[in-house]
Amino acid sequence: MLSQQIEKNTKRYLHLVKAWQLYNPLISMGSLFGAIDKTGKIIIKPKYNELKDFHEGLAAVGKEINGDTLYGFIDKTGKEVIKPQYASVGSFNSGLALVQDKNTLKYGFIYNPLK
Repeated sequence: MLSQQIEKNTKRYLHLVKAWQLYNPLISMGSLFGAIDKTGKIIIKPKYNELKDFHEGLAAVGKEINGDTLYGFIDKTGKEVIKPQYASVGSFNSGLALVQDKNTLKYGFIYNPLK
C-alpha cells in the first residue's frame, strides 16, 4: 500500500507534514523542508526554512542566508529557478509574483520565467 511505503521510506528521519498539489508530500528534517513523490522518493532535499505550494510550476522557498531568510522559487524538480534573494514573495498568478527587495524593502513584480 502506498501509505505504508511512504512511511517505511521516511520513518528514519522524516515526517509527513501535509500533502500539497500534485500529491507531492511536504517533508521536514528538523526545521528544514523538502518533498517526496508518491513512491516515497525524495525529489526536493530538505534544505529550505519554508516551502510553499506550487503555482504556475513554481513554489516559493525561504532559505536562511547569512542570518536572514531570503525567498526565491524552485521548480518541481527542486531546481532553484529564481535564487533566494527577496525579503518576501507571493505566489505566481497570471505570470506575475509580488516580491519585496531585501535592501530597499520596496515591492514590485517579477515575471514567471517558465511562461
